[in-house]
Amino acid sequence: MNPRYIGAELTSIFKNRDYKIYSNIVRAQLQTGAKRALLIIGGAHIGSLTGIFRDDEAFRLVDPKKYLKR
Repeated sequence: MNPRYIGAELTSIFKNRDYKIYSNIVRAQLQTGAKRALLIIGGAHIGSLTGIFRDDEAFRLVDPKKYLKR
């Protein structure tokens, strides 16, 4: 990692990880034919993954609060 670009490189590494998570979910759904997926993940990934999934017309995001009891 080049210390001159530490912010850009760390952001790139984090975004790359989110695209791998997305890819794994897509691959699993294609292999199983599942129509739904539940992803439980740390809050730091939510913003990035929400954007990635919203860009994919094959997915519809649903607010989990509708299904989770308090």
